[in-house]
Amino acid sequence: MSVPLYQAKAEFFRVLGHPVRIRVRELSRVGPLAVRESRAAMEVPRSPLPVAGSRHAEWP
Repeated sequence: MSVPLYQAKAEFFRVLGHPVRIRVRELSRVGPLAVRESRAAMEVPRSPLPVAGSRHAEWP
């Protein structure tokens, strides 16, 4: 069963709601980066980065 478009959009924006996730998304547009490189570019602590970026690796 397909999800209505409004629900898909709501989920998309819910996921992007955290600033670290938005930055991961921005950095992923440049090309593949190691977690170490992403963390250095964002200056964030070690723990939130893998959670923020790993769940939605299939994003274009």
